[in-house]
Amino acid sequence: MSEPAPAYRKLPGGAFGMGGRTRLWLAQDHVLEANSTMLTERYHRFFLRDIRALLVLRTKAGRVISILLAIAGLGCSGAAALMILGGLRIEETEARVGMWVLAGMFGPVGLVLLTLLIINLFLGPTCRCVIHTGAGAHTLQAPGRLRGAQRLLVELPPHIEAAQAAVAAEPSFAPTR
Repeated sequence: MSEPAPAYRKLPGGAFGMGGRTRLWLAQDHVLEANSTMLTERYHRFFLRDIRALLVLRTKAGRVISILLAIAGLGCSGAAALMILGGLRIEETEARVGMWVLAGMFGPVGLVLLTLLIINLFLGPTCRCVIHTGAGAHTLQAPGRLRGAQRLLVELPPHIEAAQAAVAAEPSFAPTR
């Protein structure tokens, strides 16, 4: 008879980005990284007994994204405000309506960009997690934010230590002379 499927529990700190949605799942003896896009799913398994280190490195990506969103959002909003004010000074009706139509296009774009800026600031600083095993280092896609990585660093190490303690306690079957 086949083995039952492992029971997975979701670990904190998922990520959503250009590469799709990524989550980490904990099973009895391994961590599973599941990356799903609209068309594909990819899985990477890390056995707890093989994990040597889990590094969390803070990145500047969140700050750069915030700066770009602020510049673009304020630029679009400012352009919309200038077009509305400019439209008030124009006496020709067609030109005034044209300015207001352009303001109506730039204004919502600026509002969306500034809303994305607020969401990005609320999510906090970005990070990159690297897991080291005997086979080498692998950069995890999740967690992408420092808050989720800190929760992961609280929850995962006890499971790793327990799995490695169980391996260390197993009797060795090395031949004796």
